Amino acid sequence: MHLIVVCADAEQKCPRMFPGALPSWYRPFDDPASAPGTEEERPAKFREVRDQIRQKIPEWLPIVASHQ
Repeated sequence: MHLIVVCADAEQKCPRMFPGALPSWYRPFDDPASAPGTEEERPAKFREVRDQIRQKIPEWLPIVASHQ
């Protein structure tokens, strides 16, 4: 199991102690929960970040596989 932290806030505040999750990597993305905008506009930021993460997964898989 691997841990990939995708939020600067989580990188700073959350513990890195997850049983069985080694190694861990920090890959920052914007935190959509802190995005400005109206209640109607904010879901678009969540979708944008989701899509960015989805694009990066194929890049991460070989890295994760090489550390097993």
